[in-house]
Amino acid sequence: MGSMHSMRMPTSQRQRPVSRAGLLTLVVFTADQLSKKAVNGSVVPGAHQHLLKGVELVNVHNHEFLLGFIPVGAALRTAFSVIGLLLAFAFCVRYLRLRSAPRPLWLPIGLMLGGGAGNLADLLVHRSATDFIELTSSHIAFNLADASVTLGLLTLLYLRTRVHVQAAKLPSRTSRNMQTL
Repeated sequence: MGSMHSMRMPTSQRQRPVSRAGLLTLVVFTADQLSKKAVNGSVVPGAHQHLLKGVELVNVHNHEFLLGFIPVGAALRTAFSVIGLLLAFAFCVRYLRLRSAPRPLWLPIGLMLGGGAGNLADLLVHRSATDFIELTSSHIAFNLADASVTLGLLTLLYLRTRVHVQAAKLPSRTSRNMQTL
């Protein structure tokens, strides 16, 4: 069984996934902030505009947490967001540097960090998040940041499941290393 040091990748290989995660974080954050600015400048708050079948463009300022399902105060909402971002960052640093980490792990990390940063920026600046996509069947409104966090979490769960399935097919020493995810 190898030590933690032996499981680390060379520096240049470690930097690639971290750089990709960082770039994706910036892309998601920028797209989220630009889309919210566009909606705030073109859609009247409370108005509904048909976008696609079952989808409407809205301008809703969400003062709650978790897609509006959990009513909490601004301080608690901001604390949850900061803690979530710090945990995601710690996860990024820990797993992107391991040799046994699945190669596309930068993808869910970048999606979750970018989305979390987008909503946290809204909470700090506006004390609410602008939601602009509404599913008419459920009346749930969300934004690109919410979608990115959700997609990142689903991708992470998929990768974790895939790693465990692959680990079951490999010799025992390698499978123990892969189960650290």
